[in-house]
Parts: sequence; structure tokens; C-alpha cells
Amino acid sequence: MIDNLLSTKDPAKTRSFFRPIIDNINQLQVQGLSIKDRHLKFSFSTMVADNLASHFIGGFQMSFNNRYFCRRCYITQAEKSLPINSIKLRPRTIIHHDSLLQRINANPLESPLMGIVGLSPVVDLIGFHPITSLPADIMHDYFEGVTSLVIMKLLKQASTMRIMTYGKKILSISTDRTIQSP
Repeated sequence: MIDNLLSTKDPAKTRSFFRPIIDNINQLQVQGLSIKDRHLKFSFSTMVADNLASHFIGGFQMSFNNRYFCRRCYITQAEKSLPINSIKLRPRTIIHHDSLLQRINANPLESPLMGIVGLSPVVDLIGFHPITSLPADIMHDYFEGVTSLVIMKLLKQASTMRIMTYGKKILSISTDRTIQSP
């Protein structure tokens, strides 16, 4: 069923599929659940999904070869292959995301806009926002080259801060422990 939703271009069909799920989760969040003499409260925080499903649920483009392929930042395909120190990553924010959605709603022919194709099919889920509620997918990030960018950035920052230094055969960490590299 989900595969059919991923291939459909009909937002009404997609929303009707998710409507009972959203209604049930929202009811749990608003009313809670009573079991015997205990009342439990719920709140939604994160949806679990792989990258393709997360892009679908978030209203993002589902092709990772397009210009703005990341739902976390505005890195472009051209920037992906540049050295990390020459890239200024601009993270996506809720405010900017919502303003891009308003532009798409006002002019649907403007979609996709910076990787956003439209409203999330679960927009009515209390506590959900595509920028904060969708998880990272480490395996896809690795295959897309995002993981190596992050690791290089962390290593360069640690080196700049003198937390660690490295030479040909030795990696030195500031705790005065020396680790022999293989």
C-alpha cells in the first residue's frame, strides 16, 4: 500500500490513507488513554522512516539527484563534491520551510521550490513538522556522501581546536593518550 502511495501524484488519496492514523494519534495526544486506574498522556515527537519515505512524508522531492536533495539543509548537488571547508551549510528552519510552502500554495507551478514539492500528507498530526520530526537515515546519508562531509567537518574542527592532531602514523588526542593507527 505504501509503495502505491509513493508512486501516486494524488494528494487527496494520500491524505485519505493517513487520515485514520492521524486521527487516532491526535486523539491519544489530546485525550490520553485510561488503563484500569491509570491515565496515560502521549505526545508525538518523531516519525521513523527511511530517507525516501521521510521525503514523501515531509513533502520533499523524492529524487536525491535534484538540486536541493537534503531535507536537513540547503546543500546542492554541485556543492556536495566541493571541499567541506568551502561549503557554508545553511540548515533548513521551520520559518523558512513554512514561507516556501506558502509560496508553493500561492503558485503551485513554482513547485518544487528548494526541494519542497508541497504540504506534508500528515500536516494535521499534532506536534509534527517536516523539519523537526523526520529522522536522519544514516545508511542513505552514507551512500549520498553526507556522512563523509559531516565526519570531515568534525575532524577538521577537532584539529582546529587542538583536541586532536594527526601525523603519518600517529593520531594524538588531547587527553595525552596516543593511539597507533593501523
